[in-house]
Amino acid sequence: MIGAVDIGGTKIAVGMVDDNGKVLSRMEASTDPNRYSDSMELIAHMLRKTAQRAGAEISGVGIGSTGPVDPMRGEFGDVDFLPGWRGKSPVKDLSAVFNVLSRSKMTATRPPWPKPGGVPAAIARA
Repeated sequence: MIGAVDIGGTKIAVGMVDDNGKVLSRMEASTDPNRYSDSMELIAHMLRKTAQRAGAEISGVGIGSTGPVDPMRGEFGDVDFLPGWRGKSPVKDLSAVFNVLSRSKMTATRPPWPKPGGVPAAIARA
């Protein structure tokens, strides 16, 4: 099961997505622009909780986020509204927490789980 994470300037949304792109469970919380470590703990908690609700194990994590994000390292660049996240890599950190492959894709306003029609490529490959 793929864990989907959408990191925005005001909220973080997390969900579990099956192989067909169906969202099985989801949660949201406010983004803390200054406390990256606390936010990673919150995201990990929400991923575990949504996986539990979906009755699934996490096999990968797809991360959509506001940018700029280094496409090779998955690190946040100079994001004015997330100053505590600069140089941090949720890809690396969530991969380590769950011992799975994580992928990141910078998004404008779209969450990483599908609207009707399927799983975005970044999540499908995770």
